[in-house]
Amino acid sequence: MQDEKLFQGGRGPNEVNLIGWGRDFTPRPMRLALTKRTPKDLPATVVTYAPGIVSCVDAGDFEWVDRRARETRAKEFNQLVEELVKEFPAITLEQLAEKTDQKPWAVRKALKQLGFQRGQGGDTTKTLWTKKAAVALRESFARAL
Repeated sequence: MQDEKLFQGGRGPNEVNLIGWGRDFTPRPMRLALTKRTPKDLPATVVTYAPGIVSCVDAGDFEWVDRRARETRAKEFNQLVEELVKEFPAITLEQLAEKTDQKPWAVRKALKQLGFQRGQGGDTTKTLWTKKAAVALRESFARAL
């Protein structure tokens, strides 16, 4: 099955999930990359599949996708966002995006996952990021155990 959310109609990398079948073994899901984002050090002579996308098949073979590495990077990014917000509670979304070298939507998603919210107000430099009460209570309970 193709990961449509990642592929975005050809604007993103193309990855597929495979599950083998048979009666003599237990099937394990695998993920293969057909295309991937171009590396930063890609020579200008390499032909790309689409803007910012290079074909793994043209390079010689499919590539295995390690889901655990992707999940680890997401956790590290969330930790960085949380540390920045705790250190600078009045930091703006744009400043967070700049400091983490990510898009504002990715920072907004991390803040939502972490349970942070910002009060309403016209001056975003004076409103502070705070954790939702339910999230803060759950975290303090988990620390107590």
